[in-house]
Amino acid sequence: MHHIISSCKRDLLDIYKHAIEAVKPERLVKNCIVIGDGKFMVNDPLDSSLKPLEYDLNGRRLHVIGGGKCVLAMARGLAEIARTTRTTSLFSNGCLSVPIQASPLFESDRVTQDLMGCLDISVNFGSKDNLPDADSVKATHCILEKINEASRIDKNDKVRSLFVVLISGGGSACLTSPKHVSLEEKSDMIKRLVQHGADIVELNTVRRYFSHVKGGNLSRHIMKNNPDSQVISLIISDVINDPIEIIASGPTCLSLSEVDLYQSMIDVMTKYNLRVTNYPGGNHLSNNDNSHSVQNRIIGNNLLALNSLRSRADQLGYRTTLLGNDLSGSTNDILKHILNHDRAETDRSLIIGGGESTVLKGPGESWGVGGRVQEMALDYMSHKLSIESPWEVDSTIDMFMAGSTDGQDGPTDVAGCLASVSDWSLSKNFNLDDLIRAKKTHDSYNFWTKYRPDWLIKTGLSGTNVMDLYMLMNVRKTSTREC
Repeated sequence: MHHIISSCKRDLLDIYKHAIEAVKPERLVKNCIVIGDGKFMVNDPLDSSLKPLEYDLNGRRLHVIGGGKCVLAMARGLAEIARTTRTTSLFSNGCLSVPIQASPLFESDRVTQDLMGCLDISVNFGSKDNLPDADSVKATHCILEKINEASRIDKNDKVRSLFVVLISGGGSACLTSPKHVSLEEKSDMIKRLVQHGADIVELNTVRRYFSHVKGGNLSRHIMKNNPDSQVISLIISDVINDPIEIIASGPTCLSLSEVDLYQSMIDVMTKYNLRVTNYPGGNHLSNNDNSHSVQNRIIGNNLLALNSLRSRADQLGYRTTLLGNDLSGSTNDILKHILNHDRAETDRSLIIGGGESTVLKGPGESWGVGGRVQEMALDYMSHKLSIESPWEVDSTIDMFMAGSTDGQDGPTDVAGCLASVSDWSLSKNFNLDDLIRAKKTHDSYNFWTKYRPDWLIKTGLSGTNVMDLYMLMNVRKTSTREC
């Protein structure tokens, strides 16, 4: 049976890899950007029926700015297009804010450095462990200064400005410019919300109110400097249903007024019984007269990854059931939804889904080391071991996998986690009390490291981020073909 389990594991990892490759930022940018015939064109890869956005390049300069886990790779894809079309001279005064974890790779990658130089993009690092910090504040200040400089030069030279804004998950931490509160106060506020179980939508709702760049304020800053500017945002979504006002806290989304932002923040804080100081409510202006000059386009999301995942699973002979890309709730809630779903009547089935879970801390529980996908794998084993013995002979093999798409689950070096009750007998010196303790302390990383380090998937940072992927494989041992 062990060789069948190994083959199943190999298939899951292969399917997972294909899904990640499908949403690599360079590929997504190249799928949507066309430079030619004197125009900069942006197609919609999610809806081919939409007419491309077109910008005349005559008498125009382009400035690439942005922040998030994917933006360096996005900029690389754009630079390759510009170099191929010999339009690099049109780009100037660019600036990106990127997670510090990407710094060592960038420093040793001369190709990417040269490509950033082609577009005159400076790259700044911060947001260690996906948290806003002093370095991300400095990086954001650099972006704002670049906007000021580009606007001044373009106005003096009487050329039009087109700001190409690259946005992805992690942008909330990378684009940090606190308003009304200090960085420490804002960070503490977000930490308490996380501990109370707030989801990504609620967290970003609070973040955007307390920011000079979130909630459309980055676009407002651009327009304030030069009302004749245009903005096109290329967005890789890490949020369910792709709401542009929530992704990276909506730095270029002008749909909400300050009053709306204020009330939404109050609603979230009240829901979790957190104290709210008397912050200013703002005004009712949702944007300005130049809002038509700001365009936002989603170029990648979880559904694209799931479609690739399903296609690869079909190629490998699995009958797949897609639960959708909007799975949300606690890790245990999502797991139960997956386990309770009807399976296809076949020798080789695979249930797939995508979304984002939250880890809830109950009364008397504490925070250890881990992340969402490792916690969900704990939930899977806890559920399976509560209803069956791993040493019982069964006619099928179940294997579960939860994987991030960014290559990092919480503050760990883990991208994903496998789990199989069929393979649990290989776990040495297993103590059920340790599993229960790991659940109560949310210490999934140390649990898996101790008992099944081979189930931890470590890919390094992927350069992309479109939420998480979930797979439940079921294979009959009597199947004529191994996994």
